[in-house]
Amino acid sequence: MNAINNGPSSLLLQPSSAITTSDSSESVDGEDGHTAAQKSAETGVSISAEAKSKLIEDHYNVDDIDASSLPTGIKKYLSAIRDIQGRIGEKLRALQRVMQDQTLSPAERKSRINQAQFEVSMLNNVLFTVTSGMQQLEMQMKIQLSDLTLIGSLMKPR
Repeated sequence: MNAINNGPSSLLLQPSSAITTSDSSESVDGEDGHTAAQKSAETGVSISAEAKSKLIEDHYNVDDIDASSLPTGIKKYLSAIRDIQGRIGEKLRALQRVMQDQTLSPAERKSRINQAQFEVSMLNNVLFTVTSGMQQLEMQMKIQLSDLTLIGSLMKPR
């Protein structure tokens, strides 16, 4: 677990592997590398496995944060925020897949939708808490306006 120290209290973040969805794994169908569900839900746009991997990697890439001249504490918060934003995006994509999965029974679909919505809600709460902690640290450290602008740009969801 990663701990972000915020004075006397600290917030523990679970690694993304600890937060799971009940997605069933799909087998690849055919030479094109698409699953049957992907083919049935296709809307004319195809994303290669490499592109999907790059999109996911970009959510967790913190090179720009690490390269900034911001204080280490702020960098840790920004990295945590980016991680949480990436997890929220993953959960929302999983929710979309469940909603489009015609192979699920209505009861199973409803259960999976409720689970995904709960997980997104919890992640949003964690995001709010981490963001609030960072804002308190900014005030304690009396961060300059130029650094606040940089922090804002690094916080934007990718």
